[in-house]
Amino acid sequence: MEVISLRYSSEYLDRAIAYFQDKWATEETMLVYDDCLRNSIDAVNSLPQWYLLIDGNRVIGGQAEIPVHLLKFES
Repeated sequence: MEVISLRYSSEYLDRAIAYFQDKWATEETMLVYDDCLRNSIDAVNSLPQWYLLIDGNRVIGGQAEIPVHLLKFES
């Protein structure tokens, strides 16, 4: 298994977008994930960071490190 940072391995970008959209996106947020992942590649700030866990040629997990202000809190 291998952990891939999208910032340093942008060739995985399309696979990452598909993975995170499949796992977390709704119809309304599909483009949000696409935009966030694409813009994180050349981001000046240290966050956001997106990672994939790859086993062989298969994506088996993912992680995002994002600034707190991007989270939606509900009470």
